[in-house]
Amino acid sequence: MARNRQLTICLLAGCLSIAAGVEPAAPADLIPAVEVGYDRFAQVFRLTDASLGEDATGGLELGSSLRDTTDVFTERRAQGELRYLDSDGAHRYDILALGSVGTSLNRALFNGWYRYRPPSGVTFWDAEFFLEGRHFKSDSEFNLSHDNLRAEGRVHWRRRVSRPLELGVKLREQMVLYQGRSEFEMDQHRWTLSGTAAIIHGFTMRANLEAGGGTQSIPDSSQISYDRVFARGDLYWGFGIGHHLSLYLASEHRVFRDEGVRSPYWDFVLEPDLLFEIGPRWGVRIRSPQEILRYDRDGTVYQDTWLGRVGVEGFRRFGLWEVGLEPRFSWQISPYEVDDEFSQPSLVFRLEVYGTGRFWISFSEEFGRRHYEVSLDEELAFYSDFTFFRTTLLATYRFLDNLSFDAFISDEPEIHQRDEDDSRLGLYSFALRATF
Repeated sequence: MARNRQLTICLLAGCLSIAAGVEPAAPADLIPAVEVGYDRFAQVFRLTDASLGEDATGGLELGSSLRDTTDVFTERRAQGELRYLDSDGAHRYDILALGSVGTSLNRALFNGWYRYRPPSGVTFWDAEFFLEGRHFKSDSEFNLSHDNLRAEGRVHWRRRVSRPLELGVKLREQMVLYQGRSEFEMDQHRWTLSGTAAIIHGFTMRANLEAGGGTQSIPDSSQISYDRVFARGDLYWGFGIGHHLSLYLASEHRVFRDEGVRSPYWDFVLEPDLLFEIGPRWGVRIRSPQEILRYDRDGTVYQDTWLGRVGVEGFRRFGLWEVGLEPRFSWQISPYEVDDEFSQPSLVFRLEVYGTGRFWISFSEEFGRRHYEVSLDEELAFYSDFTFFRTTLLATYRFLDNLSFDAFISDEPEIHQRDEDDSRLGLYSFALRATF
């Protein structure tokens, strides 16, 4: 979990900076930028100390409880960027070169995309590339800190065969190379080849479909290398004024090189999103993402699982503000008796402030209770019920046209039925950004 959280905060900080800090540019613009930032990750949990001690009467006491922290890191960083953007004409580019120096991590990044849109509008080319090198200092606070190089490339050819239909072929390559090795840091190579189809009918209906296969090779552990086939679709249907249904669905089948380590499995994903607008101010949104994992052979570690949630949000607009309230119900169930089955009712409050030209805010607060199907009264119960608060804030404030402040905050305390399971997870990222 610590590895994923560290990666998440770095990605969110970078995405927020790029999304909020770069204005649309005129064709063939060269855009320099500098940024200073502060990132912090902290996981706090209750540790039960079973060592022996003496009480006031001189007798022995067991199980004293105390607060402790783990996987804490603080990173101060400074970075410079140079971006070349040409968004007009048949050939279009967006190329970014970035260098970052931090108290624990130095990195260099080079990525971009190329689009070919000929005047005939029959054949299209899209290409993207990404290259990033990371160097961790010897006193780095990161839990996983082996230097690494990440590279990714994608080429997509498309041809319009009729007015609403485009067909294409996509090739994607990904590679990660580590200077050292650990349980979670292993060299990887992944490629996929797929066919694509896009159907566009005005502004009311569109569909993007893709199907193909590929492989992921992990030389350090060929047992968990796998082959995969997949299909996915992204659909949109607008009906009436302010009403639409969007639907994402995907299916993937993975077969591992060593089936004794992990069984082949199917992964099914369904994410419907239904929006009804009631006049210019009011609206209702219904969302219910689902995921089903179906293993060819169940074991003690991997079992068939159904994860999902359903939420109905009512929202109201107040000029540039939008406020929403969503009762939500989440679950994880299995046809077998497993410890981590749960049901989870919650309530989500959402606030959006946008379009002011000076600042943008996205804030949400979720309050809920998770109930595990395996009771604490049962022998060897691993999980305990808990109440949680999930606070998320994304914000940008623009002091000047070329100077902005970006913030990302995530705070998630859990109050468990079993006190020693209490925990709190925090992610914080702040950046001051200037473009020229």
